[in-house]
Amino acid sequence: MVMGSVAFIEERQKFNMGLGIPAGGISVLAAATSAAGAGAGAAGVLWVAATCLLIALVVQSCRTILDPPGLEHSDGPTEEDSRPSSRDLVVIACVQIALAVATLLSAAICARIDYST
Repeated sequence: MVMGSVAFIEERQKFNMGLGIPAGGISVLAAATSAAGAGAGAAGVLWVAATCLLIALVVQSCRTILDPPGLEHSDGPTEEDSRPSSRDLVVIACVQIALAVATLLSAAICARIDYST
C-alpha cells in the first residue's frame, strides 16, 4: 500500500501503478479474514480479488519499465518539473513487482492452508 501511494504521488496522481493501494488493502483484508477463520468462502473471494489486482499491478509495472512515462521521444522543449523522473518510476515499478510476487506467493500459501483441512 505504501509503494502504491508513492507511485501515485510520483506519477502525478495517475492511477497506473497506484493499483498497489487497493491491491495491498484487499490483500491485508484477505489475510485477516483467513487468519480469523471467518470461512473459506469469504477469504477465497477476497484472495481472488487481491490476486486480480496484483496481476494488474504487475502488468502496469511492466508497462512502466518498458516505456517510462517520463521519457519523451520528441525534440521539443521539455518542462522538467511537470514530468516524473523515468528512472524513479522504473525503480518503483521494480519494487512493486517484487512486492506483488511476494504477496501472490503468500496468498498461495494461505490458500493452501485454508483449503487443506
